[in-house]
Amino acid sequence: MENRNGSTCNQSDRLGQLWVVGTGIKLGQVTLETMGVLESADIVLTVVGCPIMMSFIVNNCKAIEDLVPLYEEGKDRLETYREMTERVMTHIRDGKQTCFAVYGHPGVLSLASHEAISLARAEGYQAEMLPGVSAEACLVAELGIDIGHRGMQSYEATSFLVWNKQWDRSTPLILWQIGVIGDPHYRPKLKNLGIGYLVESLTKTYGAKHEVTIYEAATLPFHTSRIERMAVSELGRATLTLASTLFVPPSGPQNWDEQLYKDMVSVHQVPR
Repeated sequence: MENRNGSTCNQSDRLGQLWVVGTGIKLGQVTLETMGVLESADIVLTVVGCPIMMSFIVNNCKAIEDLVPLYEEGKDRLETYREMTERVMTHIRDGKQTCFAVYGHPGVLSLASHEAISLARAEGYQAEMLPGVSAEACLVAELGIDIGHRGMQSYEATSFLVWNKQWDRSTPLILWQIGVIGDPHYRPKLKNLGIGYLVESLTKTYGAKHEVTIYEAATLPFHTSRIERMAVSELGRATLTLASTLFVPPSGPQNWDEQLYKDMVSVHQVPR
């Protein structure tokens, strides 16, 4: 039997299965679908961080392997993600029903999640991702953003700068991981050395006085999220963490094509 790479694998090699699931930001955000996978999997590998969430998983799963210790001070994060992927694959190759559980949504800024699914499928195993509540979903809810009104732009901060993105200032902008701009290493005690590059870029487009919001979703019950508004010029002096996300509200009007709108409306008019 051939796998997706064209190499041969026998039926016993394909007994393992992978579910990549998101545990949400808070404990109550675990979906019923994800709960079923957590309870039924032979092994659950976790990257959740929150001790309350970890305790919840330990009490509801057959076997646990915590991957958070793979993060080490000064270690390249890409190396950590590769190690996480390999740990997941080890259990799948052993024929286990394997669950990889990460905080938030497993498809949002979780390279190891995508790599594990891609590699598992390439080797012929069944792999599925289940959605979870992401920090973006929490941000949209708490800041009251209507994506249907002006749309939304969302970028990882370093990529946003390095790839010189041509974004629309009349549309809301979300920038992720603003506390680790340009730093490929894991450093719990951030120095925010790269934030100046972002301040310079935003100042050119929006001006130094444009108000932005630093957002960090609350992870514990009865805690409040960080919602700190400030001018772009003040961003360089702000205290940032690994969880800091920046929301940049729109500046300037959108270009409305009135004639195109009328043409589209006319298509739906019923002749009398």
